[in-house]
Amino acid sequence: MTKIQTRIALVALVAILAALALAGWANQGVGEATPSPSSQASASADTSADASASPSESPSGVASPSTTGTSYLLTVTISGAGNAVVQSTPAGINCPTNCSARFPAGTVVTLTALASAPTGGYETHFNGFSGACAGTTCTIQMDQSATVASSFALIPQFATLTVVKSGPDAGGLFISSAVPPNSSTGIYCGPTCSASFQIGTTVTLYPVQAIGTVFTGWSGACTGTDLCVLTITGPATVTATYSSAP
Repeated sequence: MTKIQTRIALVALVAILAALALAGWANQGVGEATPSPSSQASASADTSADASASPSESPSGVASPSTTGTSYLLTVTISGAGNAVVQSTPAGINCPTNCSARFPAGTVVTLTALASAPTGGYETHFNGFSGACAGTTCTIQMDQSATVASSFALIPQFATLTVVKSGPDAGGLFISSAVPPNSSTGIYCGPTCSASFQIGTTVTLYPVQAIGTVFTGWSGACTGTDLCVLTITGPATVTATYSSAP
């Protein structure tokens, strides 16, 4: 091989190696092409559309109510009677034990006033509601926290005690709260008398013997010959019997 042929072969070999190196560099850039302006615009539009979606909507388009989990406080007060009760439907309020409760927004709550059994000579009377309700009934929709006042009154209860005297020339009789009775603390009875006393009052009946008569005893709400002492729990009748002195 001549020198000229050798040089030509070397030049060809260098050219081949350069071509192979160039082809390898080109293959590494495959899949990393710079996005075209049109694809960039499309992606920007999609992002803008997502950002402009309403906050109350999820990406799936389902609404998310803003009141989910919201509740409001209802408070009840009671005045005028310690034995009164106010309850709610649905359950939650049972005042005076539990006088406040939270209810989900939109809940319709009905309050009911209950008077306990009469005690200590008084019965409980419900006057009405005030505040978020007015009148003797209360139904309220919980759109905000609210306070309802309930007013009661204690009304004294009375019962009648009737006293009957029997026997010839029956003597006098005092109905009194004091022993011995007198005109300022008792009621003097003729043949028959009655008086009204508040429930729970302790009353004493004191027989007064007229000349020529003897007291022989009680019957009815009292018995025996001692003083008649009774506590008024309702209407009652006592008979005092006399006889002629021997």
